[in-house]
Amino acid sequence: MTFRMTTILLCVLCFLGACSTTASEPPASEIEVAAGKLLQAKEYRKALQAFSKIAYDGPGSHRALVGMAICYAHLRDRDRFEAFALEAAAQSPLVVSSYYRLGVMYVLAAERFRRDLGGFRYAQIGIEYLRRVFAAQADFHADLIPTLGLGLHLSGDHKGALIMLEEGLRQQPGRVDVIHTMLLAYRELGNKERVKELLSPYKEREELPDSWARLWAWADAKKAVPSPGSP
Repeated sequence: MTFRMTTILLCVLCFLGACSTTASEPPASEIEVAAGKLLQAKEYRKALQAFSKIAYDGPGSHRALVGMAICYAHLRDRDRFEAFALEAAAQSPLVVSSYYRLGVMYVLAAERFRRDLGGFRYAQIGIEYLRRVFAAQADFHADLIPTLGLGLHLSGDHKGALIMLEEGLRQQPGRVDVIHTMLLAYRELGNKERVKELLSPYKEREELPDSWARLWAWADAKKAVPSPGSP
């Protein structure tokens, strides 16, 4: 098993499912659905071509702009990400589904650009959008709480992140993407006991991926050892 923090972010949810077909927004077109599937398949350049066909014309154009921004984030083109992210925010209606979509977009960018100073700023923007959603409708989407937790972690607020992530794990036991982000946050706080508690079931089944095995070694060490790098 291998994990990335962004396994929480199933980005196709920005375009398909309930978050893009609420009564306050137009339904997804065939082109948008096809573009979302290309994004899910990690065909980012093909997805860009598809989204660009509806980005400035027709229903759902604001969602297509988010799609293009997410593609550029995956391609690590920061300048184009920022341009399309700002355009998407300007064009999006002031409704909960838009706030959720924009929050996901910015938290994804925070992870993709986490080694840059901009990553922290993207996390903060994403958190603000997601907090609006949480305040309006806490059960809006199953990934809302985990994604908010991820954003808080990427912003450096590990304690706040863990409040969200522990609740996310309580609601959806066994979600390895949530567990992965929790492990990183607890590592940052030096909480070896909770790291071992989370990893013990996988250790017993001999199912620790390399990144988790390194975390186990750190948590299990009797002497002080350097914290492992980010998996």
